[in-house]
Amino acid sequence: ARKYLGLTQEDVAQAVGIQRTALVDIESGQRRVEAIELRHLAKLYKHPVSYFVGENAAVADLPADVAHLARR
Repeated sequence: ARKYLGLTQEDVAQAVGIQRTALVDIESGQRRVEAIELRHLAKLYKHPVSYFVGENAAVADLPADVAHLARR
């Protein structure tokens, strides 16, 4: 989502209020995301929080042969 919006890690880190290295760790799966950080990220990336925690109902309701395209 970050790259799609053309944001740098530094842009996102400043907007969320964390260090860029913390964002690097989040993106690589080395650090957990705090709830408040997730809310900030979701707003910045223009997606609901559910998108980031695997609860995307819109994709789940699609036929299996089309759902993978929606996720991309």
